[in-house]
This record gives sequence, C-alpha cells and structure tokens, in this order.
Amino acid sequence: MYWGKGGSALPADLEAPPPPPPALIDAASDLRLAAQIRAQQRLVNQAQHRLTSLVAEFDRRHGFASEGHQSALGWLRSQLHLTAAQAGQQLMLCRRLPQLPLVERSFAAGSISLRHAAQIAGCARRLGADRVAPVEQVLVDLAEQASVQKLALATSHLEHALDPDGHLSFFEEQSGRSRLQMHSFSDGSLALRGLFDPLQGEIVRLAVLSLLSPRSGDDLRPASERRADALVELCRRQLESGPGPRRGAHLPRLTVITSERTLKGLKGAQAAELGGGAAIPGQIARMLACDCELELGHVCRDGRTVRLRGARRLVSRRQFSELLLRDGGCVVEGCQSRWVEAHHIEHWADGGDTRLQNLVLLCRRCHGLAHTRGIDLQLKPGGGFVGRIRPRRM
Repeated sequence: MYWGKGGSALPADLEAPPPPPPALIDAASDLRLAAQIRAQQRLVNQAQHRLTSLVAEFDRRHGFASEGHQSALGWLRSQLHLTAAQAGQQLMLCRRLPQLPLVERSFAAGSISLRHAAQIAGCARRLGADRVAPVEQVLVDLAEQASVQKLALATSHLEHALDPDGHLSFFEEQSGRSRLQMHSFSDGSLALRGLFDPLQGEIVRLAVLSLLSPRSGDDLRPASERRADALVELCRRQLESGPGPRRGAHLPRLTVITSERTLKGLKGAQAAELGGGAAIPGQIARMLACDCELELGHVCRDGRTVRLRGARRLVSRRQFSELLLRDGGCVVEGCQSRWVEAHHIEHWADGGDTRLQNLVLLCRRCHGLAHTRGIDLQLKPGGGFVGRIRPRRM
C-alpha cells in the first residue's frame, strides 16, 4: 500500500436519511413540531423522576425481598428488564439524589434528563455531596443547556481540581476495564466488542478516522461501514509494514489458498480458502492475488509430499513507483482515496503480463468493485488511465 494523491453503530437509514421533498418543507409546522417534541421530552424527564422516587422508596423498604430477590439491583434487572449498567445507574441516582436538592428540583420539573442527573450524582458519589454543593447550581445550569458529554467533561475537570489523586484512581480503574472480545462465526465472519479507557479510545478513534477518505459521489456506504473498512485498512497496513511479533516461527500474514481453476474463474471451480478456514469467492481471491506474494505448489500423488516454488512479488517496488508517478492515485473517476494498490487490467492468471501497460492503481474499495462488478478503463491523452466501475448487476 502507498500514499497517493488526493484527498455505537446506527442503521444505514438513520445515519444518512434522505432530504425531504421540497413540497414537505413548512417552517411553521416544523416549529410547532419542535415545540411539541420538547414538551414531550420534559414529560418524559418528569416521569423518569417519578420512577426514580418510587425505586428509591422501594430500595429503602427492601421491597425487593418481598418478591424473592436479594438486592434492588437484581430486582431492577429482572422486573424492569434493565441491563446491569442501566440498573446500576438507576440505583446510584436513587441513593444520591436526596443529597442534591437543586438537581432533584430540576429533574422533577423535567428540565434535565435522567442521564444528566445521574452524571452529577456520580460526581457526588466520587467527591462527596458536600464538595459538590457549592457548584451544584452551576452544574444544573450546564445540564439544562448542554449535552451529557459536555456535562461529563465539566464534572471531570471538577473532580480533578478537588481530588486529583481520586481522579487518577478513577482513570486507572477505567483502564483496568479495557477489553476487546473477538468471536468468529461458522461462516468465517468476525464480531468485535470492545471497551477502552478515554486515552485508548481516543487513539483508536483517531487512527480509524485518519483512514476515512472523503466520500465520493457514488459511495453510498453508511458511516459505520466506512469506519469498519478503515479499521480493516489499519490492520492491513500493520501486517504489511514489516517485522512484528512472531507467532511460532512465522510472522502473522493474510494467507489465501486457492487453485489455478479458481483464479481463472472456470466453471465448477471450488471457492478459495483463507488461512483461518473460511471460504471466499473466487473473484475476491483474484483481487487479493493481483498484488501479493505468491507460492505455487502441488500435492504429489502419494498424498503426502508437497512441493512449493519460491515466493515472488508480482509488482516490483520500481514498477509501483512508476505507477504512482503515472496515475497519482486511484484511477476511478471521482475517487479521492489516498491508499492504493496495483491492479492487473488483464489478470496474470488469464495470461496478463506484469508490466506498466497492464497495470493501474486502485484503492482497496475500487479494487474489490473492479473484480466483482467490472471496470471500464480509457486511455487519457496525457498517458495513464481513467476508470469507471460498472453498475451493480441486478
């Protein structure tokens, strides 16, 4: 890969909703709807305060024991179907709210939400209500105007100012909870679930965002898919960057096992296989084989002896430099992706040569589309190519 020239997941329809038709735009109606939404939100906040008050009384009376539960936390999870985090937040707020009269008054009036109230209550739990009392009105005023994230930032500054050692301990506690879980499904797909402390989270966020290219005109992927592709690109760069931690005698690398029939796209050929055991379509294997380290081999008739020919780089460093000088980046019209790789116009498995006239630069996304949909290339007057991805076949 090379630098060329140029530039909690929501469903796709929520990330990029289409603009309303001009005929539906009515400023007066929109203002009335906005006022109604704000009024309903205030009623929701008031209802959540009433619920909090009831749970607080239930907790004080140990009412959960009458229903066979050992704790209010367990009762909330079982009877209100809350997650552990939601139940814990509700219970903490119940127990701290009586110590925060200004917060409770604003919450009861519906001026702040449960999450805002819980954020201030959490600060009081860590610092002590007596240390929060002098600035309680300031926090309430901020909660009525700002997002929970901005309120959390303000309470973090307050905690650091009043109790720097405690703030450090809280940060270290967050670091101790960092996790990354990976689960492989039977079809080979991988699910990730992670939790990172603020510093680790910022590093991960910036690393992923650094590989997000500007959206081109035909790129209809939602933001969540673009972020997933950027994370994969980040991991691919690490694998291709050279020496790293070894596992056994070998460096970790992406391995694809396939046959000549599959690479040629012949009818009846088997799917290719990843080193981890998952099957992938032949067209994807052809895309990966466009610019890779290649080992050719076969199993002898005795079924045990395996013979391999040495690995070779299909596109040399010099050739890639020449391609970069000629193409400048991805040749697909309108694409502004900065990371590119070599693509054989006529695949070498079909007899195409690895020479400049048979190579173009494509970004990873366009390279995949070129193999699955096809690409039309035209020579430019000054040399090089310009490409257009073919429409999806219905």
